[in-house]
Order: sequence, then C-alpha cells, then structure tokens
Amino acid sequence: MERRSYSRKYLRLKIKVEIPAKRTPIGACLLDISRKGAFIEMPALLPASAPLIVEFRLPDGRPQNIFRLYAKVIRRTASGIGVSFLNMPAATSHALDAAIGRLPPGAEEAASDSEPTQGFAAVWAV
Repeated sequence: MERRSYSRKYLRLKIKVEIPAKRTPIGACLLDISRKGAFIEMPALLPASAPLIVEFRLPDGRPQNIFRLYAKVIRRTASGIGVSFLNMPAATSHALDAAIGRLPPGAEEAASDSEPTQGFAAVWAV
C-alpha cells in the first residue's frame, strides 16, 4: 500500500550526507526525491530515526535549487536509506517543490554526472 502523499521524481544525483555527531560529510547518491523525503543510495549503517543533514543541488544551476536539509532515517534497505525531511520552513518546502517540478523528463541522465557544489549556499541554514 502506497503511503506517500507527494509524487517522487527519479534521478541519480551525487549529494553530501552529514551525520551531525561526526560533522564530516560523506558522498552518496540521491535516487529519488519528493517534497517530504528521498531515497539515498549508501551503506545502510545508520539506524532508523538517525538524524542527518542532506546537501544537494538540483540540476539547472539556479541558486534556489541548492538545499541543505535536516532529515531522519525512516527506512533501511540493502541498497540505501529512505529519509524524511524535518522541520522545513514553508518557503524552503515551496522552493523544493518548485525545483522538483522543474526537473525535466530524463533528469536521470542530466543529473547523473552532477557534482555537489563546493561550499553550499544553503537555502535553509543549519
């Protein structure tokens, strides 16, 4: 039974994941995203409910497509983790929703070689 209330966009996008207790970002790959969460391909070393920070830039280079979001692990699989975004301000939520809506069909190919930017200019400051 599908419990998601927001549609997801599928893409392969290199991202940074930060575990607050360690403060050292690690590379990962975002596989799908919606306004409320995402699935991240990475070793599922984090327990359920573990907090993390997800940093990414959605394709097209617009400054408003750069995000740094609080999240928590809600699901673990052999290939990665499902996360839910937490306490996102309304303006950030709307910006994320708009950016996801602008992703072109075939965003998978366009985003697969994207590198996270150096020094994210966060839409939502942590």
